[in-house]
Amino acid sequence: MDNPDSSASQDFRLDTKLISMRFEEVKQKLLEKLAQNAIFRRDNILTNGQIADIALDVKEVTLSAEGLFLASMAILHNLQDQVEAIGSNSSITYSLPSTTALLAYIRGQELTSFYVRNQPRQFGFSKWIEGPLKQGAKVCLVQDQVRDSDTLVKLIRKVSEEADAQIIQVIGLVDISKAVESRMFDLGIHYTPIIRLKDILKLIPDAELLVQEDYHAKV
Repeated sequence: MDNPDSSASQDFRLDTKLISMRFEEVKQKLLEKLAQNAIFRRDNILTNGQIADIALDVKEVTLSAEGLFLASMAILHNLQDQVEAIGSNSSITYSLPSTTALLAYIRGQELTSFYVRNQPRQFGFSKWIEGPLKQGAKVCLVQDQVRDSDTLVKLIRKVSEEADAQIIQVIGLVDISKAVESRMFDLGIHYTPIIRLKDILKLIPDAELLVQEDYHAKV
């Protein structure tokens, strides 16, 4: 008796062109997807009480299959060679580090992924960090949408304290901040912003009508 799934399995082929995409192509596809799906035209009342005329929601892209692939590939292309582990805050997104580690494995690279809990586990091992992060490992931290340095600094301190890790790089998938780069420089950490808000807005028709600097400062 024929296997009903046999034809489907025979039709499936791993597209090796995807995993070998150059960074320039990955970035352009990611930019287009962000422009199409992550920008919302509406007045938004921010936590500080101000109003912004557009909103950016990166998770509309990174939680889609193609968007997660492109984002992870972009991160993988920008990882420093000495990085041994990649992680994030669980309240942000931990799918990016794990998918990046998976793609690294497919490409023959060894990379550990982990995430930091918002609160230590209340049962079993009471720990902040989930994942096989070795003590003293050289680490890259990832944030999908970088607004300010406070969240990053807290994450850096927690990983350093819990795992005695060396935080050597921070990657911001989409950077809408003004002072994060200088703050990371002061801490001796290499900061890599992959995409900036202005890059996305260039792909939006009538983007000149948007008050970019105001939005940049407020968010």
